[in-house]
Amino acid sequence: HVGKLEAERAKDPWGLWPVSGPYDNERITGHYTGHSFWVLRGLKDAAELASAVGKDEDARRFQAIHDDYSARFMVRLKAITEKTGGYIPPGLDDPLAGMDWENASGGVYPFGVLAVSDPMVKNTVKTVRDYAYQEGIMTYEHNAFKVRQAREAGGADWSRPAHTVLHHYETFQVLETLLALGLDREAVTDFYSFLVHSGSTHTGFEFDVWAWRDRNFHNNYPPHGWCAARYNECLRNMLVREDPREPVPHLASALAPGWLEAGRRVRVTGAPTDFGAISYTIEAAADGAMVRIEAQWRKAPASLRFRIPWFMDLRGATVDGRAVEA
Repeated sequence: HVGKLEAERAKDPWGLWPVSGPYDNERITGHYTGHSFWVLRGLKDAAELASAVGKDEDARRFQAIHDDYSARFMVRLKAITEKTGGYIPPGLDDPLAGMDWENASGGVYPFGVLAVSDPMVKNTVKTVRDYAYQEGIMTYEHNAFKVRQAREAGGADWSRPAHTVLHHYETFQVLETLLALGLDREAVTDFYSFLVHSGSTHTGFEFDVWAWRDRNFHNNYPPHGWCAARYNECLRNMLVREDPREPVPHLASALAPGWLEAGRRVRVTGAPTDFGAISYTIEAAADGAMVRIEAQWRKAPASLRFRIPWFMDLRGATVDGRAVEA
């Protein structure tokens, strides 16, 4: 695979994965942003795998290719985002081309290409939520920057429904990055918007339901398997998740107010993680909460991150009987 990558890169004047034609899902002719996200994720994994099995020379080679590719990609990414106010578009050639897809993640999850502190990440997520959402979830017809340009040029007629189709599970491209950004209120909002659009057993669809019209999915029948996978993955990550760029587990990244009403309990049991299995329970009371954490570490992390929900004020905390500072 790495050999094939290098052969294809050699054909491209930018040294990236070369121009591809229009196909699902971005539907552009050009350099797909998402292709580079996947290339960099794959090279990082390849280097880690080679190191794990003792192929140190391969690991160094894969890492060197990764670093060279990353440097070339960032030049192009910064050039295109200068035209969009920091929004990362579906392709690197034309900021108005294509549909939002992996670019909507800001390169954060599961790629780890950009740090959450990079302004492009927050700008991308904000633009997508402001201009590509309808009914509280993602759409699939244009990219957010193109919609923004059209709105700013011609104004918006709010008396007419948006001429666009909903995309149910594409919402998770944004939602996962909201978790990484620490925007738990926005994450919970989007999660419940997803649930509003699900079936009685939380089944989901793909797309082809027109926004603000009826619930007709035409020939795109639910339930959708990948939608189910992304839903389960996201709920898991709201409760316990890993950071693609930092070896630290995060607990309770996004909890809803109703889950922490007095007398209620949030419990995770034996969740597999990169570090080993972890369990925890949050027992909510009127004047606070008791959190119990148990873990069978395979590789103990340097620390644990536990998020205090946006709807609570932290007055004080103790860990194993010792006062701690948030």
